[in-house]
Amino acid sequence: RDLRPDNIIVPRQGPVKLVNFDCARVEAGDLQTIATHVDRQLDERYVAPEVWKNAGAASFASDLYSVGIIFFELLAGRPPYNRIRQVFDAKGLPRLPTELNPDLPREANEIVGRMCAFTPDARYASLSDALEDLAIIG
Repeated sequence: RDLRPDNIIVPRQGPVKLVNFDCARVEAGDLQTIATHVDRQLDERYVAPEVWKNAGAASFASDLYSVGIIFFELLAGRPPYNRIRQVFDAKGLPRLPTELNPDLPREANEIVGRMCAFTPDARYASLSDALEDLAIIG
């Protein structure tokens, strides 16, 4: 539940590894005590809007949002925003990948935009669906 570049290890050989599972899951019984602690640790550039409001709202959809932000940064060279307030003001991403890297295919805007949709139900249903669309644009 804390996907960000600092928590991704890319070795020279072997698979990519995710690290730092301190915020992996907030269970209902622990919500009152843990959620307050968790939200102070999250990097607002990579956290989904619903999780920023309520750490207990973390889900697959919020993880997909974080992956989308990381993907945006890989494509464009920097995250789409510096402060989460920009996302709330725009009700979504305040800028598109092609605004920062005009050499990208326009479809990248749609895919990243759907991965990072403001509401969880507007995001891809699964990572494999997003990867399928990414494979189409190459």
